[in-house]
Amino acid sequence: FRPETEHLRYAEGKSERRGELLYATQSFENVPDGRRIQVAWGRIDHEGMPFTQMILFPTEFFLRTTPQGIRLQAMPIKEIGQLHGAAHSWDNVSAAQANVGLASVKPGPLHVLVNFTLAEGNSLRLRYQGNELLELSGKEVKVGENQLEMLIDKTVAEIFLNNGERYIVRQLSAGKNGKSLEFDGVEYGPAIKSLQVYEMQSVWEKK
Repeated sequence: FRPETEHLRYAEGKSERRGELLYATQSFENVPDGRRIQVAWGRIDHEGMPFTQMILFPTEFFLRTTPQGIRLQAMPIKEIGQLHGAAHSWDNVSAAQANVGLASVKPGPLHVLVNFTLAEGNSLRLRYQGNELLELSGKEVKVGENQLEMLIDKTVAEIFLNNGERYIVRQLSAGKNGKSLEFDGVEYGPAIKSLQVYEMQSVWEKK
C-alpha cells in the first residue's frame, strides 16, 4: 500500500478542550442491504450532566470519485426519517422570507434540508438560538444548486454539504435567545429553492 495523498479527514470540527469532535469511529458491514454504517464518538461536553461526551447520529459511508480523486464521504442513514415529527416546508423563498417561517419553529432536535444557490459575493450564514451555526461563502459551494442537510440535537449539530462533500460537526453553545434557526445577513444571503424542517422525536420510547 502506497498513499497517493497526504492524510485526509472526511469530517471537520474541533474544540479547544477536546480536539477532534468526531473520534473513535466504529463501522458495521453486516447490514442486510450491504450498507456500511458508522457510529462515532462525539467528544461533546454536557455541562451539569453526570456523564461526558456522547454518540453521534449514525451515518452511512460512501466511496465517491471526485475531481480531487476517490474520497470517503458520510451521510445520515435513511432511518432518521422514522423520527420525524411536525414538518415545516417552504419553496422558492429568500433568506428573509425563510426567517418569517422559521420563527414558528421551536428550538429542539431538528432535521433540516435546504436546496439553495449562492452568488459568489454572497454568504450563507445560519444562527441557532442566537449563536453562529454555519457560514459558507459563495466560493465554497458549487455554481448552481447546492444541498445542505443538518441534524441538530441538544448539544451538537451535524452538517452535510452536497451529499457528504463536507461533513461538519459543531458543538452547540448555550442559547442566547429562544429562537430556533435563522438566516443572518439576509440581504446578501442565499436564494432558497426548498427548505424543509422536521421536528425530531426522541429515539427512546416514552413510557
